[in-house]
Amino acid sequence: MEKHPEPSELTALIDEVGELGTLPTTVIQLLELLDDPTLGANRVLAIVEKDPAMTANLLKLSNSAYYSARHKVGSVREALVLLGNKMVATLALATSMVPILRRDLTAYGLSRDQFWFHSQLTAAGSALVCKELGARDLRHQVFTAGLIHDLGKLIIDGWLAARNRTLDERAHFGQTQLWELQALGFDHGQAGAHLAEVWGFPPLLIESIRKHHDSCLKTDSGQAVRSVAAGNILALSATERPGPEMPPELLELAPALELAPEVLLRIRQELQGNPEHVVLAAIGRAG
Repeated sequence: MEKHPEPSELTALIDEVGELGTLPTTVIQLLELLDDPTLGANRVLAIVEKDPAMTANLLKLSNSAYYSARHKVGSVREALVLLGNKMVATLALATSMVPILRRDLTAYGLSRDQFWFHSQLTAAGSALVCKELGARDLRHQVFTAGLIHDLGKLIIDGWLAARNRTLDERAHFGQTQLWELQALGFDHGQAGAHLAEVWGFPPLLIESIRKHHDSCLKTDSGQAVRSVAAGNILALSATERPGPEMPPELLELAPALELAPEVLLRIRQELQGNPEHVVLAAIGRAG
């Protein structure tokens, strides 16, 4: 039976890695926007335009090659008209998470670029699976959940690094969770979900973080949770098994999601493209 750590254990772990204790106000505000089905443009503008760096990064994404043939975006208001309120809020949130998620994970043997790249791919893969499952309206929340699914690794990495410990080199391709459970008594999904609770994240994000390794095969899990679990597998597959052949993990995943293996193979191929283009295609209006 899986061990569920006491909340006090995880709180102590978060307190020890003090730099993660407080979430930027902008992130909290954007998460609230994404949870609002009647989101208006003025509320997005009021947050994004206060942050010059966020605005610049948002316009850079909006003017990527994916949209360059249609229109050049010169302001946040134009981006809202062209892309839609939810998409702009989602891109703004992704931008605001860069300082949190783009960092070296020494104990996991991951560079800051590798960790951020996997976070982006999982977010995009989660949103693409979500649409295939017929839950297109959830794609922005699911994208966000995929982006932060490995939040718990930040906590555990700090704890391990402080003790000069690293993961066993055999902990690869989805086996990280097993190593954590054996060595620590909990995994990064549980640690990340607890941090998300401390930060006041919506329940959909908390559950997606907690179960992103073990719920894709459970039919009683919601579409969002299953999408994020599948997005994580697809992201790993896209980077660790890049060949054109059908990998075994997709053959196992397909019947669990009730999707054809060829659909998952197509998503994996999409994830091997330009990351910015993949992100925009996953959460765009036309996607």
